[in-house]
Amino acid sequence: MHNLFFENTTKIYSMPHTMRPTVPFTRLSIGWLISIWLVAASTYIWIAVDTVSSLRSQNALDQNTAAARIGARLLNEQWTDLLVVLDELKTHSPIQQDLRTRNTRALQADIKYAVDLVPALVLGAVYDANCNQICTYPESKTALTHAAETGWFAGVKRQHGIYVGDSFRIRLPGVPLTEIIDVAIPLGDKSSPDGYLLIGYRVGDVDKWLRDLGIQGSELFIINQRGKVVDASTGADRSRSFLGLESFKRASARQEGSRISQHMYPNVTADVGYAFAASPGWAVIVSRPETIALAPTRTIAVRLATLSATLLFLLAIAAAYIVRLYQIQHKMAAALVNQNENLRESDKLKSDFLANVSHDLRTPLASLQVSISSLLDPTITQDKGAVQDTLRYASESLEHISSRVRNLLEMSRIEARAWPVNLQVCDLTDIVGSALERMKALCAARVMELEFPNEPLLLECDPDQIESVVVNLLENALKYSPAYTALSLRGGRGSSSVNFSIFDAGPGVPEEDQGHIFDKFYRSRAQSPVGGTGLGLAICRSIIEAHDGSIGVENTKLDGRITGAQFWFELPGLSESESGAHDERR
Repeated sequence: MHNLFFENTTKIYSMPHTMRPTVPFTRLSIGWLISIWLVAASTYIWIAVDTVSSLRSQNALDQNTAAARIGARLLNEQWTDLLVVLDELKTHSPIQQDLRTRNTRALQADIKYAVDLVPALVLGAVYDANCNQICTYPESKTALTHAAETGWFAGVKRQHGIYVGDSFRIRLPGVPLTEIIDVAIPLGDKSSPDGYLLIGYRVGDVDKWLRDLGIQGSELFIINQRGKVVDASTGADRSRSFLGLESFKRASARQEGSRISQHMYPNVTADVGYAFAASPGWAVIVSRPETIALAPTRTIAVRLATLSATLLFLLAIAAAYIVRLYQIQHKMAAALVNQNENLRESDKLKSDFLANVSHDLRTPLASLQVSISSLLDPTITQDKGAVQDTLRYASESLEHISSRVRNLLEMSRIEARAWPVNLQVCDLTDIVGSALERMKALCAARVMELEFPNEPLLLECDPDQIESVVVNLLENALKYSPAYTALSLRGGRGSSSVNFSIFDAGPGVPEEDQGHIFDKFYRSRAQSPVGGTGLGLAICRSIIEAHDGSIGVENTKLDGRITGAQFWFELPGLSESESGAHDERR
């Protein structure tokens, strides 16, 4: 080839001058272009196919992760509802008194109420201290015989608390074959109970979860801490043990994610998603063979590989235009990335907010319903003291709900600019006193230390809005400080301002949270989880800033140790002479 090249070159240069550059240059250029195109096309096709293959696999894994995460969330919500009802039955229903008096009819009504209230409950039974049956609902000898054989009696005596057994299948009157779980609690003193409450807990329609998610060919497993299957989708192997399986280990370690496994099916690679349902302490695993997981996107991959060469040719022709377009798209992509990050953060805040609101309202609503139902039940006899306790409990639940709804309404009015500032000359001391009177029920168990000057703390403000600020700060202090600890409220005057501070004995606010704690929906992750919408402090800041004031928080310390938190705000003040001049102008 080397000699031939020089021979051809020699012949070319022996040709007339007008033909010298034409043939060899054209052949060489086209050859190189074709070679470069073939190499580029092959590389592009390989990268495209490999990328699509990776994306297909990752998409399948992400779908399984999402399914496991949603399943875990549904389990948490069901289990939380169950625990609320069990707690109400133990602490606020007359079931223990009915057990001591062997009032079988009343006990039957108690457990019937619980089973009918919670869809996840399918049966209930009450036993005396020697595990002798007293009553059941619904009537089913099969259910009680099977429940006794599971060993729940020994389990609840050993744990002195709630006992969760293994799952089993049972057929009840009017109900198809159902997978249920024994859940038992002692009634009365844990060490020497008067009896036991046994309920049959049903996870739900696992197949419907998968259908709603649109994931075909998947198997969903719900596994307890002992590695045994609590429930599973139709066709799944319920007898297998998950102990030792990496996905189960990760889920039990409170992790969520997905991985490719060789151990779910014989000689078949599987995509496995896993998550942890914290309330019952169960793992949720979603798996499907990789061939089934990738099937929906196979056609897309084939078409992409077929069209890639044509696309590359078009890109080569329009190279200059594409470079320019790429620069424009790069800028747009950067802007979209920022916008998507903001949207994701906004969506996360909205989701957290909705979850907080729904969780925060569910418990007082359930408590209120149980309290009212027990009062309306003609089969339940209560003395005057018990009725007063039930009504007091219902009143506290209503106050809790009212506080949350008030925050929602106030924030919506602020954002819609439908809460105008109605300025009046007011005394900050009177506003704080009105807020304390409004919070009298919640502050009844607290020592309130008040430090205010004898002279009025005059300012020009909207008294209703400033009272709302004080109420929200009081609620925040009550929520995050230990029960029965004192709260200190102080008011004072600066050179041209009035100020208010509230001191609590809580854990304080971490420094990294102090710059965001007044943001809407923001919840400190360092604090123990408490109820709330995340709006109270945001409302405070909006109102104070609308009054040209400032608001903040700082930790109180003693010998370098945090002893609590101080929330404060400062507003422009009026002297008595300025107040009089203002009244004259009016």
